[in-house]
Amino acid sequence: MPEQFKMGDIVQLKSGGPPMTVRSIEAINGECLCEWFGGGHALKTHRFLSETLKRAEVSEELSLADRIAEARKRVARAEGQ
Repeated sequence: MPEQFKMGDIVQLKSGGPPMTVRSIEAINGECLCEWFGGGHALKTHRFLSETLKRAEVSEELSLADRIAEARKRVARAEGQ
């Protein structure tokens, strides 16, 4: 049975990659919509099957959730211009 995740969990692909924050979960198929920062600090989003994800190790420095919140503020300011 695949691991169960909830909104706000920090996850990573089982094959590796950056830590990602679970933004939402599809009720029907359990797909997780995840957000993370790619090259150039661009905020990325993608849906992943929960079977391909695992819980990520979380650093106590600036959390990914905090970085996502800051990126959303920057995007909102840029769209308002």
